[in-house]
Amino acid sequence: MINFLLATQRVESTMGITFNRLVRYFLYAGSYLLAVALGAGAGYAMGSFVNSPGIPGLIGAVAGFGLCGYFLHWSRRTRLYQYWAPHLTLFGRLAGNQTIPAGKQQLAYGRKQVKRLFDSPSALCQLQVNCAEVLQELFVRQLNLESIASLPVIGTGLKISFDVLAGPLRDALLTLSLADDVTNPWADMKANLELASSRLRAIQTSLLLVIVMQIIGCALAFTVWYVGIDWLTDHWPEVNLLGWKLLITGLLAWAMYAVFVYPIAVNALLDEILKIKKTDQQVVVSEALSALPAYKEIIRRADNDGIGEQQFDDQQERKDQDS
Repeated sequence: MINFLLATQRVESTMGITFNRLVRYFLYAGSYLLAVALGAGAGYAMGSFVNSPGIPGLIGAVAGFGLCGYFLHWSRRTRLYQYWAPHLTLFGRLAGNQTIPAGKQQLAYGRKQVKRLFDSPSALCQLQVNCAEVLQELFVRQLNLESIASLPVIGTGLKISFDVLAGPLRDALLTLSLADDVTNPWADMKANLELASSRLRAIQTSLLLVIVMQIIGCALAFTVWYVGIDWLTDHWPEVNLLGWKLLITGLLAWAMYAVFVYPIAVNALLDEILKIKKTDQQVVVSEALSALPAYKEIIRRADNDGIGEQQFDDQQERKDQDS
């Protein structure tokens, strides 16, 4: 049975870095709101010249939201390297019954652990992406959806959906690859994916429970913020949000999900994987896993001590010159 209480306690134990991420996600939510407001205002002003400001205003709002989302997506590597991966290292230590620093020292400690294994954000991001691609393909084959996944548009949407739904599992595996005793995270990820592949059916059941928990958490966060904002507008009529209430509620609920609900989901699956690790001593690599390009890339980097293709070529060239 999944222990959500223990997972919640781990998130509470990392409040030093959790609060830092909470502030940042509130800033991201404010950035979305500002971008939508500026886009809607610009579109409304342009539309007023043709006596039809409504549609241009809506288009401007959507464009502002999309532009802000693009910049956040563009900065994902840095955010993963500087904030989320350090948070995962703390979860890994807590799962191993090890101590962690307190307060503001948590972020500095986590960053030190990440930099020990990865010199740049791109390498860490590539490991996460390869893990996600392997999990996507494994679930597609597990559910016999190969024919749908091969379609041009629907297949891409299906893989993106699996990427989102299996996100906690991906980051739980990444947490194990950031442990203190790991020297080659690519080799460790290879072993973790082989374990996940061999026990995919059991992990799939746990993942479904975690997905349900995330849905409930999102609904609860949205309800709490909506009721709070509704109470605010009722008691202070001068605070007139008009049609912005749903947008503000959605952005605040998204921030709470990213900072609290999602980390709890990752920790819940982390415990399940550690239980499987203790019971499964021998893992058989399936043919389906061996045929995946992303898995082959992980093997190649594991054999090269985790360095990239260009770095490996440069290293080989220097060895040839020295010889």
